[in-house]
This record gives sequence, C-alpha cells and structure tokens, in this order.
Amino acid sequence: MKVLLTRRVPDPAIRMLQEHFTVQVASEMEPLPEDKLLQVVRGADAILALADSKITAEVMDAAGAQLKVIADYGVGYDNVDLAAAIERNIYVTNTPNVENNVVADYTFALMLALMRHIVPGDRFLREGRFTHWDAYHFLGPELEGATLGIVGLGRIGSTVARRAKGFEMKIIYYDKLRKEGLESAIGVKFHSYREVLSQSDIVTFHVPLTPETAGMMDADQFALMKPSAYLINASRGKVVREAALVSALKSRQIAGAALDVYEHEPHVSQELLKMDNVVLMPHLGSSTHRAREGMGRVAAQAIIAALSGEVPDNLVEGTT
Repeated sequence: MKVLLTRRVPDPAIRMLQEHFTVQVASEMEPLPEDKLLQVVRGADAILALADSKITAEVMDAAGAQLKVIADYGVGYDNVDLAAAIERNIYVTNTPNVENNVVADYTFALMLALMRHIVPGDRFLREGRFTHWDAYHFLGPELEGATLGIVGLGRIGSTVARRAKGFEMKIIYYDKLRKEGLESAIGVKFHSYREVLSQSDIVTFHVPLTPETAGMMDADQFALMKPSAYLINASRGKVVREAALVSALKSRQIAGAALDVYEHEPHVSQELLKMDNVVLMPHLGSSTHRAREGMGRVAAQAIIAALSGEVPDNLVEGTT
C-alpha cells in the first residue's frame, strides 16, 4: 500500500509508516501546486496532508478508488473537502489534544509580546536608539486584573482559560455551546458574543474555520470593542476580516492585534506590515519539537489503523 505525504514532517511519523507501507514524500519543503499534486497522488491508499495542501474532490479522484484515509497534520481540517470525502467513504482525521498546551502557551506569548511592546523594544535596541533608561518608554497594560474574552472554549480555549487563572485575569467566554461543566471547573463566565467583545480587554479566538465562524470578526464587531482592547488570533485566518482589522487599527478603534494566521495566508496585508501596534508571526502556534513530532505520530497511527481495516481515532465529525 502507498502512503503519500504532501510534504516532509518530523519523525517518528515517516519511520512508523515505512514499517508497514511504501511511503512517498511529495515535496521536501515547498507545498506543491495542485497540478503536481494531482500527478503524485495517483495510487495512494492514504494521504498525510499538511494544512496548506488543498485536498479537493479532484485530488481524491486522482488518487483513485482505493484511497481510504486523509490524515491531516494539525487540528484544523478546512483544507480538506469534507463533503467530497464523505461522498467517497474516505476517513478524514486530525490531531487534536497534541497542540492544546503549546498553542495556549503561544497565545500568552503573543499577548505579552503585543502588550509589553517586545518586538518594537527589540528593534529599538538593535537600531542603537537605547541611550538611557526612560520612565515613559514602551508603556503597556498588565495582564493581572484584565478581562480576557475567549471565543471558543474547546480544547485549546479551555487550556488558555486555565493558564489565564495563573495571571489572575477575569475570564469570560463565548461558545456556540455553553460549557457549564468548564464554567464551574475553571471559573469562567459565559457571555454573548457581543458582550465578550464589548467587555474584554483582550479577545482571543480559538474556533475552527466553519461557515459560521468565517468572517465572524468584521467591522461591526470591531466597533463593539474598547479602544484600549487587543485582539489575538492563533486559530484560523479567515475568522478575522483583515481589511476591517486594518481599519480598526488605523482609526485606533482598538489598541493592537497579534496574529499567527491570515485571511489570505501566506499573504499578509501590506498595511499590517507597516504597523507598530501589531505582532505578526508565520503560523507557529504548534512549533515545538514535541508537538510537531506528536502530530506526526497521531496522523501516522490513524493511517495505520485505517489501512489495517480499523476505524481510526480522531475522526473529523461526519466522516465516520
């Protein structure tokens, strides 16, 4: 049986798969354009796909009727045409739980970098402008006592909430499903989406990309936020409309933003690149050795199970 990796991933995933199957790595570093992917995918029984590899109906058909499973290397799976996979009885899996802690930690890294001016402060020193200590240099707010609004209290969002308790923050959240068990366990309060936006000092997004969440942060929503508030997005880029974000930042409708993902990734608005009140990172939320290795291990286990005639763990909803 043949397993196609759309791009090389850290071991042990490849070693695990090579013990059972013929493994082909489509590309070492750069994502393949669709026409090339359509060629190399032929005959694949399984695809291990990175998030920037679009697994369309055409790609599935090019692989052939023997394709049994698409294992996404990450939590998000919006790169896979789920309807097409369901129609063709193809399993689709992702890698939940592996990234919970590291993405939650990273969320606070973004928060602190933004609010404590870490990036402009670093640049200030490197440019030789640090000539003396100044009581007014790069002043920013503190996390202690601030209201953190979490949009999406799933695996990662709830881990962020637990971390926030250590910073002695007030935590409110919005989710399409109220999580009363977590409310009592963590000490968080449910609010409407509008209330979370209007009451929070920091709003952080931890939702999957779905038709309901796409563009859920647009001009009308930015208008609800405090002028002193900050926005953090380490979920999916299309959740936030970048044109509206740029407008809100330029008009000081909000104080700043930290982004790990982008609406038209990997392209980033030129306006954002010019701003000092934003922190911009190249989609690094899960970038630790242990997390990336764990993601590969979970994806490989799903493929091994599916090609052995078993139902793999971590099935994406609907692809049973």
